[in-house]
Amino acid sequence: QGVIPEAIRDRFFERYATHGKKGGTGIGTYSARLIAEVHKGKIYFESSAATGTTLFVELLRKQI
Repeated sequence: QGVIPEAIRDRFFERYATHGKKGGTGIGTYSARLIAEVHKGKIYFESSAATGTTLFVELLRKQI
C-alpha cells in the first residue's frame, strides 16, 4: 500500500534498499527481482499518489 518515495524509486529493487520502513531490510524486492531474472523475466512498478503502487512481474511462457 502507499507510494514508493521518490528518493528510493531508482534503486527500489537493489539489495538493502529501504526508506523509512520500520524493520525493513530491503531484501524482499531484491529477492523478487532475482527470481524474475532467473526465469528470464522482469519486475517493475508504477507508483503515484493517485493510484498507489502496483508491482508487475512478466515471465516468459515455456513453449511445449
